Amino acid sequence: IRPDSSRRVVGMVATLALALLLNGPAEPRLTVHLSIDQSGGLTARQLQLAVDEVRKIWSDAHVAVTSGAYGEPNAPDEATISLRILLTLLPVKDDAQRTLGWVTTGADGRSAPLLLISLPAVTEAVLATEAFDMPVKRLPRGLRDRLIAQAIGRVAAHELGHYLLQHAGHHDR
Repeated sequence: IRPDSSRRVVGMVATLALALLLNGPAEPRLTVHLSIDQSGGLTARQLQLAVDEVRKIWSDAHVAVTSGAYGEPNAPDEATISLRILLTLLPVKDDAQRTLGWVTTGADGRSAPLLLISLPAVTEAVLATEAFDMPVKRLPRGLRDRLIAQAIGRVAAHELGHYLLQHAGHHDR
């Protein structure tokens, strides 16, 4: 975070925390509609789990998340952001980590409202871990699918943050 923006973020967080203490939970200040343009072959249940994960992550920041298939209408006050779950992998360069998701950039250099998630990259990352003291690869298929869907939601929530904050980079902390 740049020094000038970190003061602003700290101020916003402090103001929000004070408002919560004095007034209780606030109503969502922003509603984001995820238009699922491409499902990557996920089932309706997996898509719902992924969206639920995005919704949970962003609720503390007072961002409400709705979703629907491409072309479905959404409320006029909702910001529409396209979500595409792709069946492609980006090549890995050197010892870099595989890219799980990314936000597109518009001609003006700003993040555009299009989130792209690589289903094979997320699946590969989840299957390389352990859960419940065993390799995820050895878990029952239903549980593996649920973990992958939740991971997709977390990656989508991360990329949504890049878009909402208009900040493409990462920091060590």
